[in-house]
Amino acid sequence: MKDYYQRLGVKPTANFDEIKKAYRQLSKKYHPDMYGGTHLYAEDVFKEIQQAYHTLADDSRRAAYDYQLEVYRNPPKRTIYKNTPGQHTHQAPHNYYRNSSVEVSKTDILKSTTVWVALGVGVVWMVFMFMYYLKNEGIGGDDYVTTGSSLSGDQSKLFKLREKYSQLGPLEDGVTWGYKNGKYELVDTSGKVLSAKYDWVGGFNEKVAVVKKAGKYGYVKNTGQELTPFKYDFAEKVTDRIAIVQYNNKYYILHFEGRFKSIELTGVSAVGAYAEGLLPVKLAATEKWGYINAEGKGMILPAYWDVTEFRNDLAGVKDTTTHLWGYINPSGKLVIPFSYEKVTVFKDGKARVTRNHKTYIIDNINRCVADCD
Repeated sequence: MKDYYQRLGVKPTANFDEIKKAYRQLSKKYHPDMYGGTHLYAEDVFKEIQQAYHTLADDSRRAAYDYQLEVYRNPPKRTIYKNTPGQHTHQAPHNYYRNSSVEVSKTDILKSTTVWVALGVGVVWMVFMFMYYLKNEGIGGDDYVTTGSSLSGDQSKLFKLREKYSQLGPLEDGVTWGYKNGKYELVDTSGKVLSAKYDWVGGFNEKVAVVKKAGKYGYVKNTGQELTPFKYDFAEKVTDRIAIVQYNNKYYILHFEGRFKSIELTGVSAVGAYAEGLLPVKLAATEKWGYINAEGKGMILPAYWDVTEFRNDLAGVKDTTTHLWGYINPSGKLVIPFSYEKVTVFKDGKARVTRNHKTYIIDNINRCVADCD
């Protein structure tokens, strides 16, 4: 089970302000945009941080989580009694019991009733918490399990798989990752193993997942078919049927649509996140950023100190002289002037920017639409 306190780096006794402060610091550090957007690790950690804050920032959810964590760490001991033929079950000596003619007091009856009521309430509470756990954590319960994954009609089949694996990932297109003995393997709901064993696995994106074996990354289809050799030092998730990888200090674009092909990016020292048909690249010769397409051809000349990926047909770019940010469109035209100290990518036509140490939200034509005061 995930330890949300450890994930945020706070004590179990932390108050709301301490939790919020830790969340803000970590989310800023691991946000894919701030982290560079070039590695799955940052994205996974950012999701865990959000999940932890969502749980611990709400009193009722935190109370339920604390109870689950305590039960997980200190499970109640169960005593199993076995009745061997020809022998009696555990029983006290006969003279321990009172004579049946002795009258039972009202106090004894009250105590007995109270005990049974308490036990009943306890059972109901345990069932409620168990159902809450299933709803919010999924079956399995550690690093790879995704919150809120739908079990639908395959729930009973996944329960049977839980007997075989110590962890289960979310169910995607009828398959899931099962974890046991330090390895992951792809399995369907009938229990059939579809893949080899891996040291680390990512979630499926466009039916392809990044996996790791013997210290190197590769790609596996949701049928269990290995699509690439395991030789990459770095591998991004598949987006629009392509992925960015690194091998022997060189970057490549892998194409999974149709016939597989690999395109080497010569003279590139760093890459950003591929989005909307364009990939940010930094040239080793000039140390400036520009954009290429999925075929590796230059689309926007390298002329910027730093850049973001494209979202909503806009990308943040940092001027090499003033070191201020503006936004360009896919043709490379500067549509929002260099005037901001910090920017984020656009989402739903809006972006958060900072100017003169004041942060607010603008739309795609550079109008302030929120936090303008």
